[in-house]
Amino acid sequence: MQPMNKKQPLKSNQLSAHIGIAACTFALGASVDGSMQLLTDPDFLKIYPNWKYIHNDTVAHPRPLHQSWNGTVLPHDDPWWDTHFTPNGYGCRCRIASADPGEYKGHPAPDDGTYEKIDRNGEVHTLPKGVDYGFNYAPGKSNLVKAVEIQQQKQEALPWQLARANVKDLVNGSIFTDFFAGKLRGEFPIAVLPAADQALLGSETATVLLSQHSLAAHLVAHPEIGLTDYLNVQEILETGEVYRQGEERLVYLTIGDIVYRAALKRTADGKKNYFLTLFKNQEGSRPKQTDRIR
Repeated sequence: MQPMNKKQPLKSNQLSAHIGIAACTFALGASVDGSMQLLTDPDFLKIYPNWKYIHNDTVAHPRPLHQSWNGTVLPHDDPWWDTHFTPNGYGCRCRIASADPGEYKGHPAPDDGTYEKIDRNGEVHTLPKGVDYGFNYAPGKSNLVKAVEIQQQKQEALPWQLARANVKDLVNGSIFTDFFAGKLRGEFPIAVLPAADQALLGSETATVLLSQHSLAAHLVAHPEIGLTDYLNVQEILETGEVYRQGEERLVYLTIGDIVYRAALKRTADGKKNYFLTLFKNQEGSRPKQTDRIR
């Protein structure tokens, strides 16, 4: 993810365009999971074991390779789907559908070669041609949590403003409501660190994750905290007082109509950030054994 201070801020019209494309792509990714649950249902697979790639001909700038994949029919467990399950890039509106039993002719999967992508950490990724970096996974292959994990990976290539907008859409959507209710396992991106805080932590990522385990513990310890409070986490990180607690932890304090205290930490290897706690600090006292940063 590109910090704001390393790149010129996007103009409002550019940001709107980026958000429009991303919102469409992320919405498609979320809706894909619903279809994946049907496509991978064991009883459904007994009748429809093959999948078909369908290109959306209404897009303004179709990708030639995506067009060439239109009509490809392969068994659902063919490895090709692991990297080519839609969407396959920003703005991609291709989709996957079940195929009639007679449509599979035994033809091999398309092989269009590969290309290399070097990420911001210098790691080299080998990707199939026609599939954008970050999209070479099958959203919903296991469950909705997998789709969220994939969206996290896609975020790292985005400008800060767009990454923030994407997380906001996720947190304000029904998927986070289900996560908050304990219907989904795993981890959820709850916020995006300001560039200065990411640098302070020495973290490789700006995305802040909330684990289902931590959330469950939060709700037991602080039953006064509800879903609406968690929707404020991004604002708390951006506007609250910031305190450093050791090398790996930041504490935030928001003074306003409601006084919140929140904390997060990075992992020892610096590859992830986890949201630790959120509660209402009635006394408004500052955290102890910390150094105030701002």
